[in-house]
Amino acid sequence: MALRTIRSAFLANREHRLEAMVCNGYVDTINTATGRQAHWCLISVEVTRELFDELDLSRIKPLDCLRYLHAKVSRTPHHYHPVQPIIEYPWDDLPYADELDAAINLDTTQNLLDLDGFEFERLMVQLFSAIPAFTEVKPTRSRGDGGIDLVAINTTEFIGGRVAIQAKRYAPHRKVGVGTVREIIGSITEREFNKAIVITTSSFTPQARQEATRLGVELYNAERLLWLLHQYLHREFTIDRQGTGRSTFNRPPGP
Repeated sequence: MALRTIRSAFLANREHRLEAMVCNGYVDTINTATGRQAHWCLISVEVTRELFDELDLSRIKPLDCLRYLHAKVSRTPHHYHPVQPIIEYPWDDLPYADELDAAINLDTTQNLLDLDGFEFERLMVQLFSAIPAFTEVKPTRSRGDGGIDLVAINTTEFIGGRVAIQAKRYAPHRKVGVGTVREIIGSITEREFNKAIVITTSSFTPQARQEATRLGVELYNAERLLWLLHQYLHREFTIDRQGTGRSTFNRPPGP
């Protein structure tokens, strides 16, 4: 899997700006010595594009190839022996909030704009926790989060991983700008995140969409948000600034 991931990364970089990379493979397991949760690195390999391009992956034996690349590998795949990553990013330096349920009035509120920022973030925790593709959803504290409101793990094979989520509770007339996209990318650059998501009760400026496409940030607008709430929390919400009961979306969002 490590060799396949490296190959995919080099192939995806068509402009050949990626000259070298480090791939760390982690597993979430139980430390049988302590009985506590553990997040262990089982493989860490560093390789240049030039060296990797010389390999014939159709004929190699993975373990022999990893030894050739001087990779650090757990002694056995059946009994985990963690290794020290060649490069380790401080993904877990974020200040996390206590595990609290969303405020009580979330059960009765229909208009998302009636929620305060705290309540809206807790609703987003509930939402992403209910989506099968996400697990280990945690809110950060309001200060020192660098624009990251939630952290989750996307369990989708090969393209999943750690996800940083920013939630913007904006009125429909106030669009999320390009600064928000750049902020979350800046926050995850020095941490071990695979992707970033910005979700809002509004929409995005053309510049924000363009920058998100360039940087690989996923954007969830109001229509998609309301559909997700309907699909996974089975709740009918509105985004209604004037109290008219408008802006409900119960159909799958478009591309």
